Amino acid sequence: MESETRSFAVCVEDFENLKSIKKLHLNIWQLPKDLIVDIGIQVVINKIFFKGRSYFKFILYTPFLVNLNSIEQLYDCFREKNVTQLIFNDEVQQFKPMNRTSQNDTATLVSFYGREPLLLLKAEIDRLNEQKIEILLNIDDLKHEEIEDPCNLYLRFRYKSSLKSKNICISQDGGFSDNIFYDIRFNEMRLLPINELTNIQRNCLGVDDLYIFIIQEFDRKITTYEKDLEYIRFLEKEHFGSYLKELKSINNDFIIYYWKIKGGFSEDPERRTTTIQIPKAINMVAGFEKQKVSFKQFQAGVLINVFSAGIIYSNKIFRTYFDKLFEGNKYILRLITSISNLLDIIFFLLFVISFLYGVAKLVRFTISLYKKPNFKFSFRRW
Repeated sequence: MESETRSFAVCVEDFENLKSIKKLHLNIWQLPKDLIVDIGIQVVINKIFFKGRSYFKFILYTPFLVNLNSIEQLYDCFREKNVTQLIFNDEVQQFKPMNRTSQNDTATLVSFYGREPLLLLKAEIDRLNEQKIEILLNIDDLKHEEIEDPCNLYLRFRYKSSLKSKNICISQDGGFSDNIFYDIRFNEMRLLPINELTNIQRNCLGVDDLYIFIIQEFDRKITTYEKDLEYIRFLEKEHFGSYLKELKSINNDFIIYYWKIKGGFSEDPERRTTTIQIPKAINMVAGFEKQKVSFKQFQAGVLINVFSAGIIYSNKIFRTYFDKLFEGNKYILRLITSISNLLDIIFFLLFVISFLYGVAKLVRFTISLYKKPNFKFSFRRW
């Protein structure tokens, strides 16, 4: 790549009538072994613009790196009633195929009881490079006469990413805790590839409403966020397992953190003589912490320490009892003495080690209460 991408942006090619994305869903799944980025895009298009067109083409720029062969199309997944109801939090009334040709299966009209219907489209999605994705929506075979006007198009996909992204910061604080920060930005023009900036500025879509969901393990608590949280809730793993199969093999519980951010447009400050509208830049930072050092580790050391001391003390009592019981049998007494001495050595060493372990953990826990994280990367505020 000639220049890196530090901001999300969605561009549309050869379609000047589309100016913005009505709703954009960004879901960041931080699993123990995987980082999964899950994106849903809803755009509103008048029926008249379907005539004479065979496709809509979008380009997604993403600062969260796209792993090779990791993009997953979610069209089939969203045609499962339980998944669609779970994601949109509304009851599905009907799934209606919208392809003229029965052999094709790329479009489904999803009707709900409590919200507008969505035309769910199966997109052709290609990874152009690790920070750029091409999305092609084929509309040539649609039943145009049955499409509502205006039409709410919706597409959904996900891909596996990497913590190597410069918009993800991981702390190095001596092992006391594990801190991770996500720097989420949309339509920050200065943070998009310079060699493509002219084309991006011409075709970039605004975002009316941005929905951000960050899913973290239960023992990782939120420490920093710039925008108001809409809610925090537990992830129902028993339900979401059908949506994200990786959850089925994970024993940990998860918590969902949700933000809703208004976007839209703003006037270009450098062009005062006109009322040119440019997509409004959106940015948010969210940080999470997982403590590696806790008071429970000190408690465990003390417990082992007490147990070892008890064994050493009781060993002396049992040895006195067996000496009297087998008095006169020197072979058994010699065996008992050897076993007793061995136990004394083992549990004395365990006593010393557990004592040192408990003291070390107490010291580290105390330091962690006052120690400030030293981050591997630092955010450059623009």
